[in-house]
Amino acid sequence: MGKTLAENLRRERKRAGLTQRGLAERTGLSEISIIKLENGDQLNPTVRTIRLLARELGLGTNYAALIPPLGESESPDTLP
Repeated sequence: MGKTLAENLRRERKRAGLTQRGLAERTGLSEISIIKLENGDQLNPTVRTIRLLARELGLGTNYAALIPPLGESESPDTLP
């Protein structure tokens, strides 16, 4: 598992064989939102967003595949 949400999301999206646009269409999120998440520009997505992403990436309720463990987030002020 990567140390950031951005790394994990990109890895899981590619593993699922989806483009950023394809993932956006499947989740109902904007393509810009997916891009920002993968670039690390959006560090605090909502629980709803994480659930949507996990479901559409085939992770079910395995949110840990996207969210880095505590203490390994991009910023000490940011909870994963």
